[in-house]
Amino acid sequence: MAEWKRLPSVVLLELCDAIQPSYVVQDLFTTTTTDAELSSRLQSQWLTAFHLSLACKRFREVITPVLYRRTSIHGGRTALKLASLLRFLVKYPNLASGVRQLTLNLEVPEAGFVRLSSEDFDGILAAARGSQIPVPQYLDPVPGNSNNRIAQKQSQFGFDCASIRYLLEISLYHMRGLRELGLAQPWPLFTSHLSALPTTFNHEVDGMDRRVLSKHAKYSKDISSERSALFTLPHLTSFAVRPSYCPLIAGLDFQACATTIGLGPNITRLYLSTDWVQMNGSVPSRSLESVTDLTLDKMPLVPDDFASIVESCGSLETFKYLPARDGPPGNFLEIEFPVLTYLLRHHDTTANTLRTLCITVHQVAGYTYSHTETFLRFPNLENLWIEVWDLRGQRGDDAQYQGHAFYRILTTLPRSIRRIHLKGDLSQLSTDLVFLAQNTWKYPQLRVVEIEARHTDEPDDAGDEERSDGETDHEGSDEGNEEDDSDGKMD
Repeated sequence: MAEWKRLPSVVLLELCDAIQPSYVVQDLFTTTTTDAELSSRLQSQWLTAFHLSLACKRFREVITPVLYRRTSIHGGRTALKLASLLRFLVKYPNLASGVRQLTLNLEVPEAGFVRLSSEDFDGILAAARGSQIPVPQYLDPVPGNSNNRIAQKQSQFGFDCASIRYLLEISLYHMRGLRELGLAQPWPLFTSHLSALPTTFNHEVDGMDRRVLSKHAKYSKDISSERSALFTLPHLTSFAVRPSYCPLIAGLDFQACATTIGLGPNITRLYLSTDWVQMNGSVPSRSLESVTDLTLDKMPLVPDDFASIVESCGSLETFKYLPARDGPPGNFLEIEFPVLTYLLRHHDTTANTLRTLCITVHQVAGYTYSHTETFLRFPNLENLWIEVWDLRGQRGDDAQYQGHAFYRILTTLPRSIRRIHLKGDLSQLSTDLVFLAQNTWKYPQLRVVEIEARHTDEPDDAGDEERSDGETDHEGSDEGNEEDDSDGKMD
């Protein structure tokens, strides 16, 4: 331990960085499929650094501000953990203002909830009074509220969506320096109809402070004025949200989710994932105008809903649409390729700004891949990740490649293309890559070509992935890890 005390501060910081490597919340949500996997990825390095900080006072003094820059809460007893977080944030405001990445796995248990203590409520009330979030009168020990009534109401607080939502909002208020936010949430957490929540909180709505109910109702109706009147997170640039797979999961209310998105007027990266989505009307026009990096994962959208989301964003530099990650087309309601490219081409200046595109393409009835709907319409496209299912060519194609899935794609790429990741049938891919190798002069910027077998291919083929430079590639579902953290583009 004496050696630890003699180490220069810069060495301690480098050691902490090695123990707790940085991550991008959006990428973690893309590459993990369960809450347990997400928590295992987040927690191991943090615990190592935390135990070291307990063992050495000097290490703790230097490392603690760095350690809490990335904070994660997962598992059960969500309300209790949020209440503990609030007490920490109020006690250490300097550390609270230094939090940069926050990942929360929010759950609403059916039974066995842990009731909050009086100390927890003292911390909640102190945090609420230190913010601009209204304090529910039935929780506030002010003149006119009996201790028995407060105790009764408090005993029913903390195990429903409205309570968790309230705690989350106060927590976010105290972390004004937040840059990345990841939420795994039960669907009712953000709903357009707070008074109709299908939870035990139904019975307590009448007792809530009407100021709070009124504010919450306005949050969902107008994210631009009512939210900013209370507080915003000006440094928040990345927001990822997906369901938490707990018993109350029912999907994602997108328009109500925009309530949280509205907290960050400068969000540029947005990741949304759900097996079931409820739009509750169109997205407010230009409500996501700062978003230039959009990922929609397993979202069953009809074209009108898809158009509503895209049109609410600014001109896109990165777009990922991943409806078929876990199976063939048909598992999810997908936007057909010609519709998708049409909407992207006609959205603001996306046709010229798009640099990274990740999509799934498959044959649809009465449709053949046409030059008028190809990637040539995106003259600055640099990175293409594409999965193809049974895409056929046209009569005019070279007979050698007639019917090959990727032939039409490889003949219609812009000269700006730098990296291609192809996922599909390996027997077709091998032939198509020969064609590509013979025509590399068409793509002077091309540096990396990756191929990947679909999971439905034979097991022996699954590992037979190749690169044009001879390197072995990772699984396609991890494509987000290849991105540069600063701008969301793939190198």
